[in-house]
Amino acid sequence: IKDILNMYIPASLEEATYSVSRLLCAFMIIKIGSISFSANEIANTIETVSIIPSAALGVSATTLVGMKIGEKDYRGAKEYANKSVWFAVSISLIFSLLFIFMPNLLVGCFVGNKEKNVVKLATVCLLVGAIEQPFIAASTVVEDILKGMGDAKTPFIVTLISSWCIRVPLFYYYIYKLKYSVVYVWWITAFQWFIDFLLMKIILKKKFNKFKL
Repeated sequence: IKDILNMYIPASLEEATYSVSRLLCAFMIIKIGSISFSANEIANTIETVSIIPSAALGVSATTLVGMKIGEKDYRGAKEYANKSVWFAVSISLIFSLLFIFMPNLLVGCFVGNKEKNVVKLATVCLLVGAIEQPFIAASTVVEDILKGMGDAKTPFIVTLISSWCIRVPLFYYYIYKLKYSVVYVWWITAFQWFIDFLLMKIILKKKFNKFKL
């Protein structure tokens, strides 16, 4: 039971931390207008599809790395970890290219040309979203790799830092207070994912270094 709770509690807190921060940020976006909110929701819906491969790879990485750690084959675990991250990043770059070269077409699936302001904003949001795709993919997989190594606390702590020490304060200042364009939402989110990945990667590297490979 103790082992289950050691994984369950941090994982639950991580999801709660991330979800509540997103809810709070959505409230701030509403404050800058319905057009901005609509554009953000459309871009988010499109981006959700790009996260599916990374989520799937994360699940496989959790299993494979966890299996190798259990066998004390740390070199094999590191190999699976590296391959999973690079595979996820490679797939994410395909979505980045789609967001760069076909944003109008993608947005057009959700809204007509009559809503020109929404289309314009959602298109620019996707262009910025192209930048964050590799970081989202890598961060998602590294998070699951850490969980496969039995560490659910690190993803929770990193999510707490990136969401509540970076995302929420920046949203409050630039979006809620200064009423900047919804495009800044995506720049802030891209920065958040970069920090999230950087912290996860550093911690993962230290964990593997402990095995003296």
